[in-house]
Amino acid sequence: PMPTWVNIVGISAGIKTTGGIGSYEWVTSELPDRNDYKIRIRAYDGELYSKYDESDSIFSIAHDTTSPTVSITLTPTSPLKTGTVTITLTTSEKLRSVPVFSFTPYGKDLIVISLTSQDNIIWKGTMTITETTGDGTATFNFSGTDLAGNIGTEITSGKIFIIDTQPPQ
Repeated sequence: PMPTWVNIVGISAGIKTTGGIGSYEWVTSELPDRNDYKIRIRAYDGELYSKYDESDSIFSIAHDTTSPTVSITLTPTSPLKTGTVTITLTTSEKLRSVPVFSFTPYGKDLIVISLTSQDNIIWKGTMTITETTGDGTATFNFSGTDLAGNIGTEITSGKIFIIDTQPPQ
């Protein structure tokens, strides 16, 4: 089948030119998935349009509608005693920005954990467990946004852990 042509109008303000080479980004979210497309452009100098320059390649669009997920590992592992715990989050895809991450100890208020990443996939943070953190089952909370704007909150592993700061009696 013939590819679909899409007219992009009013783009002159969005063109970025460096060294005589121009680039333009355009939102394809309104285009149907799995159709074949070709690109054609023509220049306009304020008076006349040039002939169309047509792409040699056909491309297809597949929209990302999948929300990111995360798996969590702790060092040391659960059950946690008093001290510093290193948390490693591995997301299913790159995130647009730092995710919102926290944990809720049993019977206590939510505690926010700061994260850093070199690649926006593997995130590191620490938390300090004290005798007042709250013993019992604790739960992590996560919210991250992928590059396509999908928001994910699912924790595929490591959501629940145990805090046990009391010595045996």
